[in-house]
Amino acid sequence: MTKKSANYTLFAPNNNAFEAAGITSLEGLTANDLTPILTYHVLGSEVFGDGLPATGSAVSTLNGDFYLSINGDGVFLNGLTEVSIATLSGEALDYDNGVVHLIDRTLVPASDNVVEIAVAASEAMEDAEFGQLVAALTAVENDEPTADLITILSGEGPFTVFAPTDEAFESLYELAGVEDFSELLTAVGIETIEAVLKYHVAEARVFSTDLPNLPNNTITTLGGDFTLNLSSLTITDADASLQLGSENAMIVDTDLLATNGVIHVINEVLLP
Repeated sequence: MTKKSANYTLFAPNNNAFEAAGITSLEGLTANDLTPILTYHVLGSEVFGDGLPATGSAVSTLNGDFYLSINGDGVFLNGLTEVSIATLSGEALDYDNGVVHLIDRTLVPASDNVVEIAVAASEAMEDAEFGQLVAALTAVENDEPTADLITILSGEGPFTVFAPTDEAFESLYELAGVEDFSELLTAVGIETIEAVLKYHVAEARVFSTDLPNLPNNTITTLGGDFTLNLSSLTITDADASLQLGSENAMIVDTDLLATNGVIHVINEVLLP
């Protein structure tokens, strides 16, 4: 794969890393399937653990970029993958054609943007999700006075989307005293729907492992700020009197990597 005289950096998955990334079998996979994944673990230059760029940096591999998060717990790639053993300059794992770092989760490059991920999840044959979110985005996109959010979120980004589940929208409908999204739209108007959706989008790539580095634990969105409780991964929105349940919204799944950002799944709709 590499010339001996060349200098590379390999982020090498350990034995459990493929399963941790959801790859439970290599049966039926071809070289064309595996090559994009394998090359996503290789840098075209030699980078030691004590020479990594700053947190938040994009790191160029032989197949696109991954993103660094460095906090008090360690070094993470794309939010979920931890560097379990980093080779420092001068250490024994410094090979004659490069350097190796060990990671605990296989990296899988993104192929879809944040909108495409949401739409695909809404159309899934089993365990479909984000159907109500896609319906809300579509309504805003198709209404002339409002922002074209689907167009915006399909752009270069980066974006972080806190995506409410379908169950979260059902809780919102109950709070508003309506049966479905169509009735909610009639009751509150498209401008309110747009404001709510914007409150779920940040114009930055914020992985779960970036959260400890946020000033005052605050996320700035297109529709205002909200505060995170890092110990419980819960969110306090701008108007506490409008909480939909007995507790704040909770992040229930993290770090869905997109080509133009990242998605975190939440169990309540945030109200600005």
